[in-house]
Amino acid sequence: MPKTPISPISPISPISSRLKTPPTITPFFKLPNIGVYRFKGLGTPPELIVSSTGGVLNKNDTTAIQTYEAALDVVKYYNSSFNRDSYDNKHSDVRIVIGYEDAPGRPLNNAYWNSDDKTLYFGDGDGKLFSPLGTARDVVAHEFGHAVIGSEVKLTYTGESGGIHESVADIFATGVDHNLQIGEDVFTPGIKGDAIRDLNNLTFKTVELLKASEYRDEPHATGEVLSQAAVLASRSLNDSKGEGGLDKIRNIWYTAISDNLKNHSGFAGFRQATESAALKMYGPEARQSIDDAFKAVGI
Repeated sequence: MPKTPISPISPISPISSRLKTPPTITPFFKLPNIGVYRFKGLGTPPELIVSSTGGVLNKNDTTAIQTYEAALDVVKYYNSSFNRDSYDNKHSDVRIVIGYEDAPGRPLNNAYWNSDDKTLYFGDGDGKLFSPLGTARDVVAHEFGHAVIGSEVKLTYTGESGGIHESVADIFATGVDHNLQIGEDVFTPGIKGDAIRDLNNLTFKTVELLKASEYRDEPHATGEVLSQAAVLASRSLNDSKGEGGLDKIRNIWYTAISDNLKNHSGFAGFRQATESAALKMYGPEARQSIDDAFKAVGI
């Protein structure tokens, strides 16, 4: 998520989480430079651990190496899926800080994109609620998604507009591991099968449920309504084998935020943008699928 740290953001094929020895990283020059830094305290510059151009500077920091590998996969994913050249489509460096603390000696159980210094921040977690968040590709893809969204359209990070930010970032993130769970490999490491969010099992599936909740303006909650619409639409867009619908949704959602969505839009504006993208990309039947899905959730 954008600048303000998120609240609790498939199975991920082990990026390096089970590596016994640090990998050898080959610099990848066709994609933007990725640099992973370790937080050294407020007011102290973070330490560069690994980068695309400089390789591994500290082979003992396996979390940094795993985060680099996750980020590399994510940058490749956005490039291959959306022809995206870094988060801003301008080949900018991808800067990541890991081990961030919300107080001295207290590991951050969170991750966020800071639009001011153009940096992705990942906590290493307390070992109970989270393990190091940057090692999960879908978490990295979610936060990178916020950077992509923020470079394309101005959205207020609250209520419906904030929900667009969160839902689109989640939908993008589902493509890197091809399932509907977010962060299952780093959330509550002692408990199997749970996740930060499971798009197949959302709490706020309709506007009516959202409005009846005290979380009606919280972006993660409002985003669930849009994610439910995405899941419903993806099912009707599947091919005869029951596949491909979510790929189409990701393409529609990306086109909506990059070409069609107006600044500070809410649910209605997002519906209009996605329907327009669906019609242009896949025809009237796809547009109808989007229309039906939004109606089903109360938009």
